[in-house]
Formats: sequence, C-alpha cells, structure tokens
Amino acid sequence: MSKSDNNAEIHIEKISDHGQRMGDQASHHVPPNFGQMPLISSELANNIEDSNYWPVLVAELMKRISQVPTKTPPKEDKLADRVTRCNPKLYDGTYDQVVLEERIRGMEKIFTVVEVPREKKVNIRTYYLTGEADIWWNTAKDKLIGPEFTWNKFLSELRAEFYPVVVQR
Repeated sequence: MSKSDNNAEIHIEKISDHGQRMGDQASHHVPPNFGQMPLISSELANNIEDSNYWPVLVAELMKRISQVPTKTPPKEDKLADRVTRCNPKLYDGTYDQVVLEERIRGMEKIFTVVEVPREKKVNIRTYYLTGEADIWWNTAKDKLIGPEFTWNKFLSELRAEFYPVVVQR
C-alpha cells in the first residue's frame, strides 16, 4: 500500500506458489464474480489515518470473502473407481474350481451393480489377476484378443487354464 497526496491507493499483488510476485499478471486470474463486487469506497480509502479504518476494512473484506465460491468441482466418477469401491477379490491362478468360480461370480455381481458394459469386462477383470493368472494372461492375451473375443470367451479360456485337470475331463 502506498500513500500519496493524502489519497490512499490500494494495490494487490498475487504471490505465486513459488513465492514470486506476479504483479499485473494477477489480473488474469481474477476469481469469478470479482467484477460484480463493489469497490471499497473512496471515503474509506481516504481515511487511512482514521483509527476505525482497519476494523472497517477488515469487516468489508470479510463480507467479500463469503461472496467467492468455495465449491470444488466433483471428481469424475470413473468406471474403474466404482468397481474398486466394491472390493473385488484378486485371482492368483489357484487350481481350485470353487475359488475360481467364486471370483468369477463375485466379479459378475460387481459388473451388474456398477453396470459395466460388455466391452469393458475383460479389461477390468484382468486388472485383478495376480501371480500365475496374471502371467498366463500376459502371455495369452495377444493370441486371444480380437473382434470375436468376449467376456464369455475369456471365462472359457480362464476355466480351461485353471480348472484342475480332473474337472476338465
């Protein structure tokens, strides 16, 4: 703030995140509705020497703070995030028919609740493969994926690979 010829001039500078003064560049980052805010009266600005100046100025600025929107935009709710919130179980390639079917059934329930489109099911399920199942998928996906590859085809391949040999016969 500088004073010249008994007239007060109010100058606001924005400080960047790095502690550097931005001066006039701050005018490019004006909060919404700033232009609609009334100016601080020249009577108040001219009475800087008055003992009531600072309390009145602070009160005026506090009123204006409430006019600046404080809502942050909602985070985009991505499909993968919605699936993750349902805590799907991982499948590690255990050769156990019951475990494999529990994982498949659990994931299908999540897909129904979250409304996962058919074309996204394989990508989402394979994210939850670990260990031997993940290694199998990384080696098999290039020969399997194509226009005819569906969720049901993926399940058939998964079962063929991880059902115990006795069950496959």
